[in-house]
Amino acid sequence: MINRERSIWQFSENDGSCDCDGAIKELAKESGISKFLAGLLYRRGITDAVAADRFLNPLEKQELHSPRLLSDSMAAAERIAVAIERGEKVCIYGDYDVDGVTSVTILVRALRRLGGKAENISWYVPNRFREGYGLNEAALRKIAAEGTKLVVTVDCGIKSAELISRMTEELGIDFVVTDHHLPDKDDLDKEVIPVAIAVVNPHCHHRGAAYPWEEVCGAEVAFKLAELLTEMMAPQPKGMPYETDMELAALGACADVMPLLDENRRLVKRGLELLGHTEIKGLRAILEAARVKKVAPQSGAGEELLSGGQTMWEVTTEDVGFRIAPIINAAGRIADAGVVVELLLEEDSFTVAKLAGKLQDYNLERQNLTKQLTAQAESELEREESLGAVPVAQRDVIVAAGEDWAEGIIGLVATRLMEKYNRPTVVFSITEDKDTGVRWAKGSARSIDGFHIHDALASPEVSAHIFRFGGHAKAAGVTVEADNLGDFTAALTEYAGRVLTDRDRQKKIKAECRLKPSEITADILEDLKKLEPTGEGNRKPVFGLFEVRAERAATMGQEGVHLQFWLPGRARAVYWRGGEQLELINSSAVDFLFTVNDNEWQGQHRPECIVTELRPSCSAFSPERLRNVFRLVRQSAAAAGAESFAIDEGLVRSTGVCREELGLILEVFRELGFVCESCGRYSFAEKPVKRSLEESKTYRSLTNR
Repeated sequence: MINRERSIWQFSENDGSCDCDGAIKELAKESGISKFLAGLLYRRGITDAVAADRFLNPLEKQELHSPRLLSDSMAAAERIAVAIERGEKVCIYGDYDVDGVTSVTILVRALRRLGGKAENISWYVPNRFREGYGLNEAALRKIAAEGTKLVVTVDCGIKSAELISRMTEELGIDFVVTDHHLPDKDDLDKEVIPVAIAVVNPHCHHRGAAYPWEEVCGAEVAFKLAELLTEMMAPQPKGMPYETDMELAALGACADVMPLLDENRRLVKRGLELLGHTEIKGLRAILEAARVKKVAPQSGAGEELLSGGQTMWEVTTEDVGFRIAPIINAAGRIADAGVVVELLLEEDSFTVAKLAGKLQDYNLERQNLTKQLTAQAESELEREESLGAVPVAQRDVIVAAGEDWAEGIIGLVATRLMEKYNRPTVVFSITEDKDTGVRWAKGSARSIDGFHIHDALASPEVSAHIFRFGGHAKAAGVTVEADNLGDFTAALTEYAGRVLTDRDRQKKIKAECRLKPSEITADILEDLKKLEPTGEGNRKPVFGLFEVRAERAATMGQEGVHLQFWLPGRARAVYWRGGEQLELINSSAVDFLFTVNDNEWQGQHRPECIVTELRPSCSAFSPERLRNVFRLVRQSAAAAGAESFAIDEGLVRSTGVCREELGLILEVFRELGFVCESCGRYSFAEKPVKRSLEESKTYRSLTNR
């Protein structure tokens, strides 16, 4: 069967909570904003003028919470201050993702800035492949052997209580744990807190701690600790906000997908502003490599990029997510994330350029490997289908495995397959332990809404086939003996078959509201800008247009892979990788979802629609039209005199309907038993039974029923 299932478009205006036109008008009036902007705020739960003012003006109205409210923060700062004053060796121990390396950099720079000698302030980032995430005993023994008296963890450590206790006793070193992950719970549901000098974590409540906003990342915790240390050892003038290295904390928050609400909203907004003119040479090199949009130099500024320090960038959360973070993460996925910390701490311009070049090479390799392994995984799934396995589009779980696939890349492959098929996905790399001869399958799992992958792996029937695993609702890591992969796949598939509903299996796209082409004007650009920064907890608005007759549609780019067209209101729309939809958009009205970008050209600002999904308009599937098309299909098939037919140019010409619409219409009639389909060829049922269109799942999806 050909998979033609359409995604579900979920509009906030229809969810039952936003039928409040009067309240939106009142919010607009009280706040002095447009009704359009008031509607966006209302649908985000911001329903009064005070909350709207704080949300729209975070730099002025949203406070940053005191670092003293974090658990054990004073004890942590005091122990670090003593280490600096005594000249003790301190090691900052981090993680290999963006949040980890920015956390390390923040504290290393802070301790050196506050008087710690460079030779006394070291750092350590574990290797993803040799050591994995978190503290490990071999590394700690090596660090202690170098004379280190204090280890400060960042973005890790909260789940290493046993190791910390043992290393403290055996090696005589102190630990300050800073982390943002949830602590483990014991059998009595109490937090398991490592025994250390201090445990600084927004989720921890020992000794009466209660941080007002728990959803902060590791880099933000490190930033708060640096702020408190500075307050103790080198106080700033009263009333001056602490912003040193805030751009690094903002990078960590965006890359770790923290909700951009409460204090995160202010920190990220200001941090991205600071990032645009950062003095950290390594960051400037990364911005250059990521091709982030530049802004005109300030009056009198030079044109040089790095040496003069005058180039400025306009950095958005999308830049971080799609340009900057992938470059930084590439080092840990391909080689060793330590090179990123080296780059961020380096002051020599020549060395900065050399290290930045390494990062670019890693990122290029990461891109090529991701494409290569995704293609291999798809090929393996197709091979399984050819041998009689259930078609991929009809499976409840997708599991792919290959020999020696790059472990740092399989998570990206799992994400791509999960997004393509809207199914929980696990991708494994199979390797042999040279010491024991055991073949292990190390996997990375990604999941969809409605399917908690960690709960699935923890279920008795699935965990029976697992060596170890860990993770959360949407992502997990899992290790299985290669010989058990078949049993693991069967058990996970059976579990998913019980848990997933038909609605879970349909991709869902959340959107704001429906617009008319005439509403897409330059006026809404300013309103949308006020929502920035957008991201988790404050998604970039997605809108819908319906019954659109596009004008001047044409493909663009190499081989016509992209699509552009104009709306009746003269706004331009672009559909990246949507070139194959040219036939559809030229033949009928369409519905599509889109975001709005500010297209600036020669000082002029114009709204541009970036299409995220496009499909035939619902009106194309009225009962009368479906009957007419089916009649034309029968006539065309009869004229050809063949027992079966395919959707080809002849059928398109004789019906006047494009290929995609024909495929959807025939799928409706296949579900109703009027036609049969095999390998893309159709035949008419001999004695079809009269049935209602509502009995077709595809018809209900097409008409949003």
